[in-house]
Amino acid sequence: MIRVLLVEDMHLIRGALAALIGLEDDIRIVGEVSTGREAVTLGLELRPEVVVLDIQLPGELDGLDAARELRAGAPECGLLMLTSAGGTETLRRALEI
Repeated sequence: MIRVLLVEDMHLIRGALAALIGLEDDIRIVGEVSTGREAVTLGLELRPEVVVLDIQLPGELDGLDAARELRAGAPECGLLMLTSAGGTETLRRALEI
């Protein structure tokens, strides 16, 4: 069973992703949060195999900063980053993580 943490600030999108992922027999959503700080806290606590992470998040940590913290604290965790408005610089920063 692949355990997934969803991190998306838009409730509608997070719900849609959860519903789609929930259709898979071998994937389970272990948590849903809307900020980078919540992502890091829950990610380090739950240790999911994958974190689906929006790059643009409200609060003190955006998705890229949260990904860096998750990579440092849980290097075994896979990161799948989502964005609706990413430019070359955003992609470069994401690939450096």
